[in-house]
Amino acid sequence: MISLSRKRIALISVHGDPSVEIGKEEAGGQNVYVRQVGEALAKQGWQVDMFTRSSDRQQASIVQHSPNCRTIRLVAGPQEFIPRDELYGYLPIFVQEFQKFQLESGF
Repeated sequence: MISLSRKRIALISVHGDPSVEIGKEEAGGQNVYVRQVGEALAKQGWQVDMFTRSSDRQQASIVQHSPNCRTIRLVAGPQEFIPRDELYGYLPIFVQEFQKFQLESGF
């Protein structure tokens, strides 16, 4: 259970899933950077939620990396790979899903 009194940080990486394996489509520097920042902040006592767009129905919607750090995949558009240059049209849906997640989680 996540403490609601804990200091929280949301990192948003729409096209770079912090929990995806390096070497897959569009998986590289940003993915590594966001995850390392998230994990470093978690070690400092922050609760870190890293939000990304779900690109595969088979993937878990939440991946817990450590007790204080997790990746949350939001459905915004088709759950398939979309090149980052084509993601702009899905950003309003992503923001809606982000806000919905926050409300449903009581943040």
